[in-house]
Amino acid sequence: MKKVVLFIAVMLTVACKDNKVKKDIDEQIEHVSKKEINQDKDILKVQLEARVLENDIFDILYVSDSTEGTLNSNDRVGLNVKGSSNMQILEFKLPPKKFPYKLRIDLGGNGIKNETNIEINSINFLLNGKEVKIDSTLLNQYFKHNVYLNKTGNGFERRVFKEKYDPFITADSSLITKLRLEL
Repeated sequence: MKKVVLFIAVMLTVACKDNKVKKDIDEQIEHVSKKEINQDKDILKVQLEARVLENDIFDILYVSDSTEGTLNSNDRVGLNVKGSSNMQILEFKLPPKKFPYKLRIDLGGNGIKNETNIEINSINFLLNGKEVKIDSTLLNQYFKHNVYLNKTGNGFERRVFKEKYDPFITADSSLITKLRLEL
């Protein structure tokens, strides 16, 4: 009988200890999750789901102070892109509390004039748990491309034009309005 009581006492101790450890782990996970959420609070993320075959540099330029402002390199977020034949998520994070009145996505800036295709499945905008998704069928509606890009099925072909190279897409004012209303 003493052995049974001792066995039950040990099992209860282990179970209570395991429960406390589980509770401590759950609290730590919750703390880290809240910290991550707070770190991204008021940060607009722009995610391109794209296939880019070569290593490159992509940039986002934005104007956040007024509709009359002009795009410049001071208000820019750059991203080194590793070339891959697979789709990848390219994520840009604007500085906290910077919401664009104008937005431009540069699709190549490594100094090499890559005249290749970039396939874009979607461009997603995320802010404080809300999301606006622009899939490939809506790219022409919400983005305008310049002369260094030719529209292809799900994306763009980058090209040299008059010996210059600067491929980018610019958000249409209707997209900016949509983002301001939905985010």
